[in-house]
Amino acid sequence: MLERRKFLVGTMAATAALAVGGRTSHADGNHSLPDDLNWRCDVVQTVGQAPRHRAPVVTGVSLDAAASQIAVVGDDHYVSIYSLAERRFTEFLAEHRDWVRTAQFHPARPQLLTAGNDRRVLVWDSVSWSRPAELARHPSAVISLAVSRDGKRLATVGFEQTARVYELDSGRLERPFECACDDNHAVAFSHDGSLLAAGGRSGAIRVWNVLDGELVAECQPHRQRVRAIRFLEDGRLVSCSDDQTLRLISLDQPDLIESLPREPAKQFDVIALDADTVATGRCDNRIAVWSISRREPLGTLTGHTGTVSCLAASDQYLVSGSYDTQFRIWQRQLSTGMPARQTLQGQGWNERLK
Repeated sequence: MLERRKFLVGTMAATAALAVGGRTSHADGNHSLPDDLNWRCDVVQTVGQAPRHRAPVVTGVSLDAAASQIAVVGDDHYVSIYSLAERRFTEFLAEHRDWVRTAQFHPARPQLLTAGNDRRVLVWDSVSWSRPAELARHPSAVISLAVSRDGKRLATVGFEQTARVYELDSGRLERPFECACDDNHAVAFSHDGSLLAAGGRSGAIRVWNVLDGELVAECQPHRQRVRAIRFLEDGRLVSCSDDQTLRLISLDQPDLIESLPREPAKQFDVIALDADTVATGRCDNRIAVWSISRREPLGTLTGHTGTVSCLAASDQYLVSGSYDTQFRIWQRQLSTGMPARQTLQGQGWNERLK
């Protein structure tokens, strides 16, 4: 555990520029980020669960549909539940037997889904927090999961060359999908739930029709591991990678890969904040906020002292988890009715350590 922790906390940005296959909209190049954004935030320290246990690094965060609870998971084998109303941890759930990699609240039901190195996908009642049901047990570790917006399906990927889609009501495996490699960290449903995208160590992304299993698109936007994939409201994909790049992919032209200005830091997660804005978590301890239409960074959120490994968002909050054993709850300062630079001026830094 100690060696793994040293590796995680000590993750450094690669410094070499990386070319990407396919056609790109413009050449990559280092780009200086604007000044730090001044969003208010609360800082929450994770809690070790035994006298000799260290506080865990955070590898997954999720906000429930009401934005009232945050699920936090990491390398301590626990699922920690934090109440936004009470500003405290209310549950420390100890059913997993190894590193918990990922967590996702159901969009409509009081349920939380978690998975990790113990190969199990668990479904929790997010009101009673009673003993969870085991939805599935995989042959290898599960690294990422996604729930469709209609709440009907769950998708999983991990250390195998298979993405799986389950029907959540019954727990039935609907279909396996063959990924481009056997180490996959990213999976996402389209907004209407009809498409599934997955990617991993090879840098390739595959997209399938969920209902018939047909391969809709395949592309090679990255030269190193794909860390995260999200569908945007306009149907395009945005992906981020260890190769320090953020890419935009149109499924009707998957060989035309658009590139946002390259930053000298591995990109660990990306999440959409609205139709034109995404945030990325990076290995240089920062969160970058980007305008998609303008293809430029709007600024950064600073304060973490370790890799920002995971992000979650609601209309009001952006939650970031880090290898520094903390997570931060940022008060979002975006408004589409005013110029981006103006609307990103916050009310000053307000950091409270819980």
